[in-house]
Amino acid sequence: MFLWFLLFVSSLVNVCLGDTEIVNFAAHGSQHLSLPFTHKWPILRPGASELRFNITSARSQSDITQEPCRNLENWSLDRPEACPHEIWAVLDLDQDQWKKFDKLTLRISWPAYHPTRFTMAIYDPPSLSKFSSEGSSTEHPTTRTKYARTQLVHTGVLTPWKGSSENTSRYDVSFILVLEPLHFGVLPESVIPTVLAILAAIAIALPVALRINKQLQKLAQEIRNESKIQAKKN
Repeated sequence: MFLWFLLFVSSLVNVCLGDTEIVNFAAHGSQHLSLPFTHKWPILRPGASELRFNITSARSQSDITQEPCRNLENWSLDRPEACPHEIWAVLDLDQDQWKKFDKLTLRISWPAYHPTRFTMAIYDPPSLSKFSSEGSSTEHPTTRTKYARTQLVHTGVLTPWKGSSENTSRYDVSFILVLEPLHFGVLPESVIPTVLAILAAIAIALPVALRINKQLQKLAQEIRNESKIQAKKN
């Protein structure tokens, strides 16, 4: 219960700064496949777990699909038109620093003044195998590597008036994508300093609070004794 309270307090910081979307996922192993087209994708890994993007959001939900983009093998940050309104990233979970973590979280933060809905999906190599003609790797039969897709849809309500021209810049959204391991399966790594600060404050304040409570109880007992003495005199 206390742990969830700490997570709630820390989440208030993100709420104040902007909107946030997260997805937690298990880092289970899967078949290692050679997917050369992913080599040009941005990578999230230990020591480089944060990326910044500026992507054009779709104008309606019908402009995006739930299935991976048909031209995925041609997509890159240099060729966003191959799969518009979305970005892909490699989640490198095979590094030693993160091997001990079974669960991780992928978090998106963006300015609150952008009315945008973000949708994230996590894929393992076999899920994208149809985009590559190469087979599995015999050198590394299994991998924890995942692939993340983020799609953007504009959710603002437009009220055009006659003679006005649409401002397309409203669809350009800047956001931050962060990958973090989850300690104990629930606690993001970036929250740990906040948790430690709260625990330190409690450790410092608790003895003081106990002493004050003891003094108040002593004072209350003295008042009760005085009241009993006065009652007997009367």
